[in-house]
Amino acid sequence: MPASGGPAATEPAPKLALAATTGFTGPSGVEFTFNAGVGVALSAANLILDHQNTSATISVTAVNPAMTQNGITAPTITGSQAVGTAYSFSGTPASLGTTSFDVTLSDGLLSKTWRATFNVTNSVAPLITSTAVTTAQVGVVYTYNIVATGAPSPSLSVAGNPGWLTLTGNVLSGTPPAVGTAGPITITAFNGISPDATQIFSITIDPAPTAPLITSSAVTSAVVGGIYTYNITATGNPSPTIMVTGLPLWLSQVGNAITGTPAAGDIGTTALITVTATNGVSPDAVQTFTITVSTPTTIGGGGGGGGGGGCAAGAPAAILPLFALLAAVVRRRRRS
Repeated sequence: MPASGGPAATEPAPKLALAATTGFTGPSGVEFTFNAGVGVALSAANLILDHQNTSATISVTAVNPAMTQNGITAPTITGSQAVGTAYSFSGTPASLGTTSFDVTLSDGLLSKTWRATFNVTNSVAPLITSTAVTTAQVGVVYTYNIVATGAPSPSLSVAGNPGWLTLTGNVLSGTPPAVGTAGPITITAFNGISPDATQIFSITIDPAPTAPLITSSAVTSAVVGGIYTYNITATGNPSPTIMVTGLPLWLSQVGNAITGTPAAGDIGTTALITVTATNGVSPDAVQTFTITVSTPTTIGGGGGGGGGGGCAAGAPAAILPLFALLAAVVRRRRRS
């Protein structure tokens, strides 16, 4: 057995560590332990390559006494690997007893040997190794395939499930009828060996997927020198993505908006512009339109009144009567 080292969290050399989902326990010194059942395929026999320096690379330089023992096979890892690389054992233990693998790791400067030990017995308490599915959609079949290990093979039960959700064998499934939350739901795996394994979770039920719909009306006119903006709105679940094609050079898409400023050379009608909203649910929503670009609208002024002065060209129509009234007052004063 390799010499015992310090706690894994403060180990300066490269090390093995527990994966997020694993049936291993430890380490005790340098040893990780896994309880396995004879004739039962390994599940979640997962470790990872680890290091205090998260940017280090790690090599597996030796596995002793052999890569495969008692029907259990160590992973084949070649070359330098990043921190967090999976190191998972596989196979089906063939006979009772203890099977150990001594795994030597190197980071190029330091090396250390760690041990993975399998205690193979006829009786192993159950362990749920699958991750629950915690989201669903109205009108769409929800399915969670439950995986549990143990010797003998465990049975499953469920509690806290709504009426639409049933357990058949190792599959929890059903079709949610409405938005909301289901749970907490408890899955129990039992095989007569204590302790039972439990898994508790809730399911968030989202609205049914719906095809996209463009709800905004296109802006179809623009003025030379004025900023044109069309804010596109679309509904659907999931939220749709907007794509625009056929834009003239003076227009661009910014997020869900079309914007730009036309110049004198852009007067006229654009080619066909196409807005498409997609969200993975058929059919896509499509909107087509053109934009007519014109010059700014102005009203020309009239000629000068007798002694009253002329009206500036382009003055708004509402001001013209005021100038006419002023000119009339001036003429009366000159006659008196």
